[in-house]
Amino acid sequence: MASSGNHVVTSAKHLRVLLQFSCDSQHIPDELAEGISVGEARVVGPSGGKVKVWRVEVGRDGDGAFLGRGWPEIAAAFGVGDWWFLVLRHHGGGVLTLKVFNASGCIRGLGTPPTEATTSSKDVSHRPQFVNVFPHDFMEKMVLVSHDVTQANALLLKYEGNMIFTVKVFGPDGF
Repeated sequence: MASSGNHVVTSAKHLRVLLQFSCDSQHIPDELAEGISVGEARVVGPSGGKVKVWRVEVGRDGDGAFLGRGWPEIAAAFGVGDWWFLVLRHHGGGVLTLKVFNASGCIRGLGTPPTEATTSSKDVSHRPQFVNVFPHDFMEKMVLVSHDVTQANALLLKYEGNMIFTVKVFGPDGF
């Protein structure tokens, strides 16, 4: 199904998935596809300061579940390149929200230049966010072992303002 670089986070409310972005079709965990439980999902993402909704096929093949028809339009709209990541969050009823991170790990909105400055730390929709997949020698440089963070984790960091960050940890076991 998914490569070892994929991570899943669950909560009581929503399922979040961190995946390496794929242009033609996007493989997703079976748990996410089962939660959608319909043949089509609505993917909601940023579009030049507004919100755009894409209709995307949810299917299955020999490798597992995937987002198919409609997905290439999303990839083209964001100008996706190698080593881009995305976070899909399931909100129920076949609705997924989408966050896209470029190769440097920074969040990228559709029609938004990668160097766009934050307008205000109080403006939640424009707070800087980035994703970090640890390099091989990372744990030698980091003292977070007491929080069970390992090299197999990926972190989603969000700047909250006033030098405060929130961190979401995507675990190696997918949860």
